[in-house]
Parts: sequence; C-alpha cells; structure tokens
Amino acid sequence: MFRPESNKKREAGIFHKVSKGINVASDFTAGTITITLLIVVLIQVIGRLLEQSSPWTEELTRYVFIWMIFLGVALGFRKDESPRITFFVNKLPRKVQKVISLLTIIITFAFFIFLFFTGINLMGQQMNETSPVLRITVAWIGLCIPLCACLSMFNFTQYILSSTKKEESKEEE
Repeated sequence: MFRPESNKKREAGIFHKVSKGINVASDFTAGTITITLLIVVLIQVIGRLLEQSSPWTEELTRYVFIWMIFLGVALGFRKDESPRITFFVNKLPRKVQKVISLLTIIITFAFFIFLFFTGINLMGQQMNETSPVLRITVAWIGLCIPLCACLSMFNFTQYILSSTKKEESKEEE
C-alpha cells in the first residue's frame, strides 16, 4: 500500500543523513586546514628566527589560507552567518520582509551559481600552471571556488529548510 507520508519521512531521513555526512566532512576539513595553517606558520616563524626560512612555507600558507576563506564562507551559510544588514529590514512590514528575504535567497543562489562557473573556468585556465615552489598544479588551489560554491548552496539550502520547519512549527502552536 502506498503511503506518501512514509516516503516523505524516508526522503527526509536520507537528506538528513547525507547532510550530516557532508557537515562532518566539511567540519573535519575546516579543522584540518586550520591545524595545517597553524603548523606551517609556526614552522615559518621558527625558521625565520633561526635564519633558516623555507620558501615552501610561505607558498603553502597562502594556498591553505585561500582554501580556509572559501570553506569558511560555505560553513557560515549553514547557520546563516552571512554578513548582511537586517536592522532596516526588521523595521519593515512582515510581508515586505518576506519579499526581501525571497529576493536575498534568489540573489545569493545566483551569485554562487556564477561563482561555480567562474571557478570552473578559472580552473581550466590554471590546468597547465604550476606553483613556483611546491610544483603543484594551481588548479588544485582554484578547486576551492567551485567546490565551496556548491557547499555554500547546499548549506544555505539546509538553513532555509530548517528555518522553514521552525516557522511552520511556530504557526502550528
């Protein structure tokens, strides 16, 4: 017998499991990047104090920092920690606030779609370029742009769904 409610629950359960897995992986990656940055900068500082500076530390620091920035933006969208000014919007009528909220969502998704395709294009240009010291393909650095654009859209979708559920439960009470 077909039960639409059980399918919805199953789909929600699958989405929740996938979301949780992606969240754990991205949190782990962010932690690993932070620790890597700390260690490399520490090596760089100690090397300079001993007058034995290694050129690879400066280059790796720059690349890890780029990844950290883009991943931080993506993680910020999970809990809606994006920079914006809500003071004036909160003073407007509720209907206008909802319209502005919808426009914000559309513009945000459009920006990340643009960022994704721009990042893919950039990676294509960087495919044959290698970094001077580490000798890695620079496209690996550029990968953070489309990857984090997708992660940002995914995290923003998570936030929208969770806030929609919260609003629905408030309306039911």
